[in-house]
Amino acid sequence: MFNNGDNSILLKMKKTFYLFCLTAAILASCSKEKNADPIAESVQTDLSDIKVISYNQGMKSGTTMLEFPSIDNYESTINLLSQRMDVYDSIFFVQYGSLSEDAYNSKMDEVGYNEQQPLIDFETSLRFSNSMRQAFVTVETSWLNQSDLDIATCPKKSYPFSIAEMSVLNANGEVKIGNSILKLTNDGFLWIKDGSFTTLSSFNNGDMSTLNLSTVVTNLNRANRSSCDNWEQRNIAHEYISNSKKVLKHVHFHSYPWKGTSSAEITSYKKNNNGNWKKHAIYLGVANQSYFKDIDCYASISSWSGWKHKTNKSIEKNISSWGAFPQYRAENGATVLGYFEYASNANNHWLTW
Repeated sequence: MFNNGDNSILLKMKKTFYLFCLTAAILASCSKEKNADPIAESVQTDLSDIKVISYNQGMKSGTTMLEFPSIDNYESTINLLSQRMDVYDSIFFVQYGSLSEDAYNSKMDEVGYNEQQPLIDFETSLRFSNSMRQAFVTVETSWLNQSDLDIATCPKKSYPFSIAEMSVLNANGEVKIGNSILKLTNDGFLWIKDGSFTTLSSFNNGDMSTLNLSTVVTNLNRANRSSCDNWEQRNIAHEYISNSKKVLKHVHFHSYPWKGTSSAEITSYKKNNNGNWKKHAIYLGVANQSYFKDIDCYASISSWSGWKHKTNKSIEKNISSWGAFPQYRAENGATVLGYFEYASNANNHWLTW
């Protein structure tokens, strides 16, 4: 027979075992949902293959970035980090999900809960101290420290990537993959096929002639944005309770050198007593319906992400399809449709520009 102390230990053991089972189940579920790309699905992610590299020879200022052995490893690492965040969030919800909305958020503050902790752990383990995620958090914190969240200065306009992807890029959006260097910006990408840091340095110092090199693939040199483009985003804010609660809805389409990808993301905010804003967990829903176009803007593929519902500060649904650049395009108002649910609201928004 157990005494009261034994009962307490037994309850803790049961809870620990339950959380272990939940983690395993969520990881299995996430694996099925996130690894839809045929290459990423077949690759075992080995974080030990990731390196931090620095280069400053012949450059005005040095640069530090992560190096991945392959595109496969790069993609599967981002998927793995996303899965870890989902598990981390779900374990917290199992413990405190019965609380009211305000009490749940207060508990987050009380225990110092940070939904980005798995990403912080990843960066710390590599001693990677200049990620884009860190730069984004700094800008976002400053943006939240105002009485009115101005959509015109929304950080998502400068950082239109998933938070997991930002964790593997340096603050300038750069990463080495195999023998090549990828640089991502809010306006497009630069793919330096021979991995030349000299080319990267020239571009960073304003030499646009680098875009014409035979060793460079880019979509930054398109003269005018047409109604069928390969790198676009849109941000929509809704203050559904005046001067109190707001959401930011984000949709984008990006055509990388090896894939096309679309995203629908929603983030929740609440005004503090001091008049500034902070992220605020509520029950959110998001889904993504996409119709990718080919280089001539004819229909290529269509895909439905399914719904994701979760009590969280921010959630997203992404769709990717692998193919040779420059296969995929987005048509203005006809390619990416984000569906959003929050606080008794349900609406959808096309990616338009």
